[in-house]
Amino acid sequence: MNNPIIAIEGMSFSGKTTLINLLSNHDFELVPELATFNDNKKSFSPLPTNINDALESDDWFQKKEEKRCKLALEKQIDKKVIVDRWFISSTGYIFARDVLLSYNTLEYQFEGIKKRMNKGSLFLPYFVYLDVDTDTVKKRHLDPRKQYGGFELNGSLMVEPYKDDFFALQKYFYDLFAEIYSQRVLKLSSSNLNTV
Repeated sequence: MNNPIIAIEGMSFSGKTTLINLLSNHDFELVPELATFNDNKKSFSPLPTNINDALESDDWFQKKEEKRCKLALEKQIDKKVIVDRWFISSTGYIFARDVLLSYNTLEYQFEGIKKRMNKGSLFLPYFVYLDVDTDTVKKRHLDPRKQYGGFELNGSLMVEPYKDDFFALQKYFYDLFAEIYSQRVLKLSSSNLNTV
């Protein structure tokens, strides 16, 4: 019997790292989030300036996520695996980014995911989705005690006037995902979680 792979998902500042740290004394392997896996954004795909750049960026993210999926499967042989974010996060980021930049790439993203899932290089594990309201996210985002290296900071989408829309679009995407795949998702509210 294979060991389980469980992805911890949710918006930035929802408490994923806090939950993973709470679980750290249990016997599991960790697959780090994409920003850490990619050496804290070194050579990250730049913010696109046109639709072709956006499509190339979509491919870049999906190829990186394939590598993380492969790592999760390799670690699964010996232990339970916890994954800090899954390809759902990068897809949610791309969705929010491209809506704000007026690039319609959602169909292209889903075709790429479908192709990769059909060949087995992307798959859906079980998920713990930390649901948090956008007001709480904004408060945690401004907390100076937070050391944040996530890929949302790539470019200027985390500054006014985009920030509120960016968070709202991410929230919409995560909620939609949790609803569609509800049989694979344990949804927990993290608005009252102390994340420091």
